[in-house]
Amino acid sequence: MKLFASMYLVGFSKKDITAFLKGIGMMGWCKPGNVVEDVESNLFARAVVIEYNHQKVAIVVTETATMTLAMRQMVLKKLKKSYSYLGFDEKNIMLMATHTHSSPGGNSHYLLYNLTIPGYCKEVTETYVNGIIEAIIEADKNKEKAFIYYGKSEFEPHMNVAFNRAIEAWNQNPENEKFDEMHRHLALDRNAYQLTFLNEQLVPLGILNFFAVHTTTVHSDKRTISSDNKGYAANQLENLMRIQNPHFVAIFAQGAAGDVSPNFVIHKGEKEKRGETNDDYINRKINGTYQMEKAQQLIYYAKSTVSLPCELDYVLDYFDMTQSQVDPEFVEGMEGLITGDPCFGIFFVGGTAEGLGIPPFWIRLLSNFVSKRNQKLLKRNPYYENLSKAQVEKVILINCRKGEFAGTKAIHKLPIPDFVDPFIAELRRLSVLGEIYEPSQPLVPDILPFQIIKIGNIAIAAAPTELTTTSGLRIQKQIKNSLKGIKDVIVAGYANAYASYTATPEEYALQHYEGSSTLYGKYTLPAIQTHFKSLIHELHKEKSERNHDVSIKPHEFSEDELKNRLFKPFESAGILRAK
Repeated sequence: MKLFASMYLVGFSKKDITAFLKGIGMMGWCKPGNVVEDVESNLFARAVVIEYNHQKVAIVVTETATMTLAMRQMVLKKLKKSYSYLGFDEKNIMLMATHTHSSPGGNSHYLLYNLTIPGYCKEVTETYVNGIIEAIIEADKNKEKAFIYYGKSEFEPHMNVAFNRAIEAWNQNPENEKFDEMHRHLALDRNAYQLTFLNEQLVPLGILNFFAVHTTTVHSDKRTISSDNKGYAANQLENLMRIQNPHFVAIFAQGAAGDVSPNFVIHKGEKEKRGETNDDYINRKINGTYQMEKAQQLIYYAKSTVSLPCELDYVLDYFDMTQSQVDPEFVEGMEGLITGDPCFGIFFVGGTAEGLGIPPFWIRLLSNFVSKRNQKLLKRNPYYENLSKAQVEKVILINCRKGEFAGTKAIHKLPIPDFVDPFIAELRRLSVLGEIYEPSQPLVPDILPFQIIKIGNIAIAAAPTELTTTSGLRIQKQIKNSLKGIKDVIVAGYANAYASYTATPEEYALQHYEGSSTLYGKYTLPAIQTHFKSLIHELHKEKSERNHDVSIKPHEFSEDELKNRLFKPFESAGILRAK
């Protein structure tokens, strides 16, 4: 083992954030029956604080479906108000979610992400926020001298840990090796990336592990809170390491998992893909054990490597994703390309093989209706012509800026009875209250944070969306080739906010689920790469010379803006989604 003479100060913490509220919807599956009735496993916020030469960063991972702008804003406000002496601000805090689909929702201020809950829930949000703050404060208090080691290791092909659920879209990318359905376990990044932290006595303090796989081994027919595969991995590793360090903390974060699933078998009598068995909780343990054992290997591997040099740097900026100019470098030299207002395509409601949505028959009917409506709008108003240049192949189902659903302004006037689907009933209720059409704020975020943290010669690039594998690999390659002094790059998804998916332009063209859920149009990924290019440019400057555009900030919702959107349980599951 080779050690650098200087050392970091490192502290870890873990806090319970299990927000048990019976009857509230869980975020992720978008199924009305997927509500909280019990707790299978508690949820935690795990934090690591790293300090060197009067610079520090806090990295927190919550066992929630999403990290929302609302949560981030609340965390920053409370830290500034009561704990400003700790020295944390929006640039040196990275907040991420594991994306478990079995955690209570209602933690966003944006209407659409609360539709399936339904509504904003202050109790849930504050439980998550308070846990994050407590974890940061305790981690900072627990700081001690430490070495940091970096390693990555690939899961062997025979290990059933992850599968590409969008293999046709993967094959559209020119740089990718082409695979068929039988080999979709190879159509992804099978590497686990890990920072391992050892104190002065070389006792492990904790890990920060990144591996891209959906936390969806527990399906929508279960009504229990669960930390899913990553939570199981964390708990098991913490138990194993307790002999060496009773306070060891294992943080399992997400990578570019947008098209990566742990589910690969349709068992007898089932319609959706599940894990190795037809028991979701056993599958949670199997998949979590794979991740835990890989992390354990990387801890031992660390002892044969050189510790990271001591250097900390970070940059974060907000960008308006609805009007982002795309650098020609990322679109084969094409000029004048731009993103547009956030929209969901028609195939968003179809779901995926592991989580089926509305049946194809209904989608076909809806698609014909929506296409005709969109064509009429296109002829009437230049706005829609400009929007189509950004959204290109997408048949727009939901215009999140205009509040139009299926090209209709008045949702409550649609001839669909409430009992068909509770989501429609909730939309109609909100429409009557004036919350839908031409909203003061879009139904999903428009301004998003992007961030890079450098720890030694390793960079962590944080994006607030579900990046597909190839989207993540392109960002990784871009930063690795352009950021000076970097040995490797970790790409983190579900970070600092949440704004659905990011498919590559080639994947987007197919308009499958992931592409249909890429909000800001075909050039969303190139726009994100443009923003990361800007962040890299700032990192190359001296800290005193860096530019930070304080005029671009996401909206902060008032209590008055949220009063009509508060949580209230669904009365029924609706005939459209009933099993």
